[in-house]
Amino acid sequence: MFDSNTENPELIWNDTARKNVREAVKKILDKLVTAQSVDPTHKSSQTVTGEQQCAYQSVVDGELIGSDAG
Repeated sequence: MFDSNTENPELIWNDTARKNVREAVKKILDKLVTAQSVDPTHKSSQTVTGEQQCAYQSVVDGELIGSDAG
């Protein structure tokens, strides 16, 4: 499923999205490994913060995005 391409109203998953997600996960993993080498009790939840951009933002730019809130 990871390597397949999907484009429907619920999900746009293609080579660009896949590449961006891989890069985002690698950055988070690198930060986690570095932090745990200094402090082995460091948790992954402390590494992932709100500063990360949506990994597939470039794929959805220009798309209409609805909200189920409300």
